[in-house]
Parts: sequence; structure tokens; C-alpha cells
Amino acid sequence: KITIDNSLARWTEQDTGTTGDSEETVEELVTILIQISAKDLFTEPALDTLLVAFESLEAIPNVIRVDGVPAIYRDQFGLEDIEALKDEMQHSPYFQKLFVSPDLHYMAFLLLLDPNQLGHSDKQVLASITEITQSLEKDGFAVTTVGPIVMNAELDRLSLQETARLFPLSLALSTLILFLLLRSFKGTLVAILSAGLTLMLLMECITMCGYSLNMITVTLPPLIWVLSLSSSIHMLHRFHALHNQQDTLRTAIQKAFMGTAFPNTFASLTTACGFLSLRVSSMAPVQELGLFVAIGMLLTVAVNLSVTPLLLAVIKPKPRPASSKRTNAKPINIYPRAALTTAVTIALLTVPGILRIHADSNPLSMFSPESPVHQQYTNLSKEVAGVCTLETILKLPTSWQDPGTWPVIEKVVGVLNARSIAVKTISPLDSLRLLNQWDHGDGVEGYQLPESRREAENLIRQVDDVTRDLIKSFSNEDNNEIRIVTFVNEMNSEAFLDYVDEVNHVLAALPDGYTGYTSGMVLNIVQEQKNLVTQQYQSFGLAFSVIFLCMLIGLRSWRMLLLSIPPNILPIAVVFGVMGYMDIPLNTGSIMVASVVLGIGVDDTVHMLVALSRATRLGGNSPTVMRDTIHTMSSVLITTTSVIGSGFLVLTLSSFTPLLHFGFLATTAIVVALWADLQLLPAILLRTKGMKWNHE
Repeated sequence: KITIDNSLARWTEQDTGTTGDSEETVEELVTILIQISAKDLFTEPALDTLLVAFESLEAIPNVIRVDGVPAIYRDQFGLEDIEALKDEMQHSPYFQKLFVSPDLHYMAFLLLLDPNQLGHSDKQVLASITEITQSLEKDGFAVTTVGPIVMNAELDRLSLQETARLFPLSLALSTLILFLLLRSFKGTLVAILSAGLTLMLLMECITMCGYSLNMITVTLPPLIWVLSLSSSIHMLHRFHALHNQQDTLRTAIQKAFMGTAFPNTFASLTTACGFLSLRVSSMAPVQELGLFVAIGMLLTVAVNLSVTPLLLAVIKPKPRPASSKRTNAKPINIYPRAALTTAVTIALLTVPGILRIHADSNPLSMFSPESPVHQQYTNLSKEVAGVCTLETILKLPTSWQDPGTWPVIEKVVGVLNARSIAVKTISPLDSLRLLNQWDHGDGVEGYQLPESRREAENLIRQVDDVTRDLIKSFSNEDNNEIRIVTFVNEMNSEAFLDYVDEVNHVLAALPDGYTGYTSGMVLNIVQEQKNLVTQQYQSFGLAFSVIFLCMLIGLRSWRMLLLSIPPNILPIAVVFGVMGYMDIPLNTGSIMVASVVLGIGVDDTVHMLVALSRATRLGGNSPTVMRDTIHTMSSVLITTTSVIGSGFLVLTLSSFTPLLHFGFLATTAIVVALWADLQLLPAILLRTKGMKWNHE
């Protein structure tokens, strides 16, 4: 019953950033651009073929209207006089770069979709469009289709692909690693059944709550799988150790349960807090990942406190044969000075990289260069229409048909057209010019505004219903609020946002009675991605505060809390440094790394501190006791790190660039966190005599 939903609206805030107190009365356009090229588009066979495709596009449900050369050929020229049509397209300012390129080698169809139905029927709409464009390709035309639902479809395809590919890989790799490290088939089976039950409960929870998976939350199955496995590993290691000491099965289970219940619960709660900090993101998919991983960790606690001990009692894993190599292995040496020097050196080396971190707000960066969508946008000619649209909404003191408003409208249009990234800007005044040209029959010279409001109203009154509906789509019912659409050939964040900032500056300085704002689907996504830096700081700050507050409550020692901070901050510093040096931008994947790694990394710190606390309470505060404890804990920490790392490492195989970055950075951080817990934390404790604390 789980569905996939990657509609682009879910990646943006609901607030469109409008200005003023009145409600928005002009809906955002949802457009699809179909760009067509051929050796000669203006021949009778070519136009007849294009007209058939055009009318098929018009018949698709939820397509409000389709605009392009075939409509003009049919409605204005009566399917005759192709040379006159060609001359009109080549010289009319209205059609140039909107429906045809200057050299007439490219033609564009613009489809306007019903925004109220977006997300409900976009798959059917895109399937119909694809069928029609494939027919054109068979007839020898080169066709490129771009637009929001095209991106949605590719994200849905990738989501299904990654779900079917990544989870089986994560399951197989983590199971193999677990079996090799535990050397117990039955013990591995206990961990698998516990993790599987946790995952099934979480998926049922998602279904019951009515949520869908997306390109971010498809990571839930492998993430919950490995995180739940790592929690079971601590109990299994404890159980095997006790069972090897000739304890009975029942006694070994009881002692293993009592010995791991607190650190496992505490560690799972800190991980849940780390993921919950992702709720500060304004992107719904990131919020949902944080929420459901946190729920998954709570389910992990419930399963490990109830089902895992029962599975041990039923499956009855046998004691592992003691390995002479493991028994006689040399204890891990701790070199406090070397560990501290290494940590400081690494931290200093990360600083230049951290200063180079930047956010990438280009929506195309979500896709690999080999993906169909990326190639479609890359191959799109920049001579007609554009890769996306920017909408500018103007609120006027009177009707836009009043000549008194035209200078202000023209000023805004002039600013919109001033940058090279703007291919074409269309306002209601362009429609008036075209109607005036047709009415007077003066050719291109007649492409001018009428002389009065009355003449403008008469021009609109005389047109057919189709043309009148097109003009009305650019204004509200009262005609005092208009839409200006700019076709833009660039989605690079810096260029696009600089362009928008310049437009907003002009809108802010409009005369009294005029207000305006910029909007559009792509703009909302770009702005959301641009806010990732701020959201990263907020998410990490919240995770840091909540997690270390939990540690303070659990450890009951300010000293221990302060000493545990460096080993958990170093992996995050390394991640940020790697991002800067490798030019990995902040995106929907990398924004999650700091909070997630902090939540997971603290787990090993908690288990290590609890083990050291017990050891020093029983054997005294000496380097030997600490070294022996670390030697004992190293195997379980290496096992959990290997299992969790395998889950994140699998994500590096993703075709979704943010997930690939997330998997690589998280794996890097977890490896550094293991070194920090086995070397840096003990070094700090030895140097500061940190284990001399109140055990009460």
C-alpha cells in the first residue's frame, strides 16, 4: 500500500513569499514545454503532422490549453498560406523566441495544466504526452519535453528503482558482515528477525498515517535496518560473552538484557533526537525522514526490550568457540599525545574546507548527468521558450487595460528582459499589441498598443473565446492583478537568484498603488535549496543541544559531558571539510549529515562510557583497566560500525545525487567516529583523569 510521491510542491514551503495583505488571486501556472526541431518545420506535411499531435495534446484531460504554431496555422490562417505563416513567425515580436526560434529551426508547444489537479493525474498526463511525442519522433522530429511533472516522474522512477535496488543490497551486505563478525548463524538470525520486525512495524506505521515515500524517505528501509541491527549486536555480544563463561542460557539472556538495556535505550534515544532535529527543515521529505527514523528508533527500543530476549530463548544460539587469536590478541594501545595531536591536526585541516562550503540550489543537480531529465534540459535549445519560468505578479490601482498603468507594466517588463538569462517575457500588453496588429492588418508595424482604454476593451471583446481565455489567464476577474511570465534559460542558483533580486528591487520601488512579487515553482525550489545553509545550522544546533542534554541526564556528570563532546564533533568537522575540499554542495542529502552523524556517533560514545564506568567502578581507575575495557569494547564497536557503515555505503550507489553524497559523507563520518571512540576519547580521559567521577 505504500506509494511514491515526489511532486515538486512537497519540496517547497507552502508560503509563496507574497507581499501585501490581500490574498493571491492569480494562480501559479503549471506549464510543460515541448520543443520540436526538424530540417524544415514550415512545410505542409510537417505542419499537418504537428497539427495532429497538437490537437491530441489539446484532448488530454487536465490540459487547460495548448499554445503553439499549429494553433495559429489552424485558427488564424485556416490551414493555408504557409509562406505568410512563416513570415508572421519570423518577423512578429510576439512569436519570436516564444513559439519559434529566430532561425525557425525550433518550435515550442506550451501546455498549461490545471494546477488543482497536479499530483493527482500528472502520471496519466505525462504518459499521454510521451505517447504523442514518441509518435513525432517516429516521423523524424527531434522532441524534448521539460516541466515540473517531467521532474516528478523521473524522481518517482528513481525512487522505485532505489527502493528495489538499495534495500536488498543493504540487507545482503550487512547480513554478510554480521555473520562474519559474529561467527554464529543463530545469533545472526536473532538480529535479522529483530531488525526485520522493527522495519515491518515502521512501514505499517507509515501506511497507516497516510504518508508516501519519496527520494529522501526511500532510505528508510536500509537506515532502520542497519540501525536496528546495531542495537541488537550489543545484546548479542554480551550474550555470547556470558554464554562462553558457562552461564546457563537463561542466566546469560538475563544478564545480557540487564547489561545492555540502559545503554541501548539511551543510545537509540540520542539517535532519535539527532533525526528529529531534521524537523526544522522546511522541506517536507526531509521532515518526514527525521520523524520516521525517530519512530523507528523507538520501535527498535521496544523490540530489543521485548522480542530480542525471547528470540534468544527460542532460537538458543550456541556459545561461540573461543578463538585463540582473539583470546591472545594484544590489547589496543592508547597513545594519548599522538591521538590528541592527530585530532587537533585533522580539525585544523578541515577549516579551509569548511570555509568553502556552499549551497547548490539548481534543481537539476538532484539528477546525475546521465539521467534522462538532466539530458533533456541540457539538450534544450536556449533560443526558444526556456528551461523554466519566472512569474511576476503585479497588483494595479485600476484595470490593466487602462493606459495609465502601461508605463509601470512596461518598466517591469524592461527589467525582466534586461538580463541575458531571460529568453522571452510575456505580459497582457503583448496580447494587446498582437490583437491591434491583426485588427489593423498593418503587418509588423502594427504591433503596437492601442491608443485608448476603450479601444483596448473593444479588441479583447472582438476575439474568439479561445483567445479571450488566453488573455484572461494573465489576469484576475477584476483585471487589477496581472501575471507577467518570463521564460528563463538558466537554473543556476547564483545567476537565477541575482536576476530575481534585481526584479524584486524594482518591485519594491513601484509607485503608490502598485505592488508586486515574484513567484513560480522553480523559484520556490531554488529559494528553499538556498536556505539549506541556515537550516543546516538550525538542525545541527538543535541536535547538539538535545543530544548532549540527554547525555547529561544519562551520565549525570558535567565533566563527562564536556569530555565526550570532542570525539563527536570531530567526525562532523571532517565531513564539512571533505565537502569543501571535494566541492560537495549543501543539498537535500548533505544537509542531513551533521545531525544524523551526531545522533549515531554518540551511540558508540554512550556504550564506551558506560563500559568504562562499570570497569573503573569494579577495577579501579588505571590505564590498564581502561585499555582492557577498550579492547573488550572494540570488537562490538567495530561490528556495529561495519553494519551501519554498510547501510550508508550502499547509498553511494544511488542515482540520486543528494543520496549519493549523503551515503559517502555519512560513511566517512562513521569511520572517523570509530577512531575517535577507540583512541581520542580514551586519550582525553587519561589526560584529564576523567574517569574519577561520582558513580552514584
